[in-house]
Amino acid sequence: MNSDEGKYRVDFEISDKGLPSKLNSLSLNVPCESLKSGHSAMDKNAYSALDANSNKSITFILTSSTISPGKIECTGNLSVAGTTKSISLEAEYQVLENHALLFTGKKKLKMSDFGIEPPSFMFGTVSTGDDITVSFNVKLTPVKR
Repeated sequence: MNSDEGKYRVDFEISDKGLPSKLNSLSLNVPCESLKSGHSAMDKNAYSALDANSNKSITFILTSSTISPGKIECTGNLSVAGTTKSISLEAEYQVLENHALLFTGKKKLKMSDFGIEPPSFMFGTVSTGDDITVSFNVKLTPVKR
């Protein structure tokens, strides 16, 4: 499933060389029903598994981070389907023109860790499995305060 919706707020400190030196805060909010697979029947089952009526969004809130050249390691609280877990993830970053930053990464998770039964259809004959990989590709453009 993919989503091109969501809101995030990021506060970085940038060094004199134009590189990120400190990540002060990061929060991400993705509406559950913005996730699309291209198959509406599976989407509906996924929204049900995510309990999207009661838990409208998937959220991540940073608790700590470490930045090194080209890489950032983050720990934070990921909330999915009403369950919050502390997770760690790693992202690579590139500095683009105009001091923009491009972050890319992947994180493997299990739906069962969040109390989610993997969605199925056709009376359970087709199921997605428990393992998922969350991939992200985010471009940040600096805003002066």
